[in-house]
Amino acid sequence: MIAIVNQLEQSQPKSGAARDSVLVGGAAGKSIYWQADGVTLYCGDSFLILPTLPPGSVDAIITSPPYAEQRVKQYGGIPAKRYQVWTANWFMAAEKALRPHASLLINIREHLRNGEINDYVLKTRLLLRDIGFVECEELIWIKPDAPPLGSPYRPRRSWERILWFGLNKKAYCNPKANGTPSKRIGFPADEVGAATKELVTGYSAGFVSGTSRHRDYVEVPVGLNERGVDHPARYPVPLGRLIFTPSVTLSEPTCRWLGSCPEWQWN
Repeated sequence: MIAIVNQLEQSQPKSGAARDSVLVGGAAGKSIYWQADGVTLYCGDSFLILPTLPPGSVDAIITSPPYAEQRVKQYGGIPAKRYQVWTANWFMAAEKALRPHASLLINIREHLRNGEINDYVLKTRLLLRDIGFVECEELIWIKPDAPPLGSPYRPRRSWERILWFGLNKKAYCNPKANGTPSKRIGFPADEVGAATKELVTGYSAGFVSGTSRHRDYVEVPVGLNERGVDHPARYPVPLGRLIFTPSVTLSEPTCRWLGSCPEWQWN
């Protein structure tokens, strides 16, 4: 596993000869911050580090990028008007390093502005599709103990998106990796009413025993965050385990994944 700690979150990939000159040799802006037990942590600019990774070497990228300057006092950010282009740029910077079945997962949720949902996440999703990436699914992280943040005139915000993209429609998925044992796997026709039978197809002959698929949401309390970690965007360890050990989205147990941290320092 490798991870990147960004120092220059607001930088943009350069174009043409200027970009080529920066990336020649693959060493510019790249240094190993920490390494042990198969984990390598780089400290530098993701736009410089991502293109230096070996082609076809990464199974997944998992990141929680800045929320369009919602935490500008902690680590800056990207203005909402530039967000979709900025995201498309780092997706393209990472593309060569990805394996054909790889996944890119983004934890994010748009904010309210003057009583209206900001559309920067929607525009980002549409642009990523336009440039050739496939949006495989949207997963939801439910936070039952979420703090009372957001507008006091709206319901308390208690969930976030995990947007799942791939290079194609065959991004690896093992939905039973985090499933549960069940004796009622199936959808027999005799379990539904006559009206439903006319609307739905794909019934099973009956129920069978086995492992059920994981739901498209996870419920993990933020109270499970590790204590004593000085970081403005901590995440509970169980959330990570549900996503990649192995999870709904990653590949074989020998997979190599990349995590990107938006903070300039990871304590």
